Amino acid sequence: MDGYAVTVVFEVNSDKVKEMQAVVTDVYLPSIRESGMREYRWYRAQQNPDNFLLFMTWDTEEAFKAHVNTPHVQKAEADFVSKGILTKQAPESYWQYIKP
Repeated sequence: MDGYAVTVVFEVNSDKVKEMQAVVTDVYLPSIRESGMREYRWYRAQQNPDNFLLFMTWDTEEAFKAHVNTPHVQKAEADFVSKGILTKQAPESYWQYIKP
């Protein structure tokens, strides 16, 4: 297996984009310093700037699960709810690398 890839699409309320950008800033540095993290990137949709994409690659599924349980991720998830940032829940998608 060549890493454990995860994507999450966040649909943000138009009036909460600044709050979402603050969440991205708060989780970025602690996340890239975690054991097992390979790639951790945030993107904002050009066609719909209320949509954010998080793309991550981890060494293993266990490393990703440890990430989800860190204080900075737990705080971000709580902020999504308490600050009304998201229009709906943001499910995770898991990807398998295809070697040509």
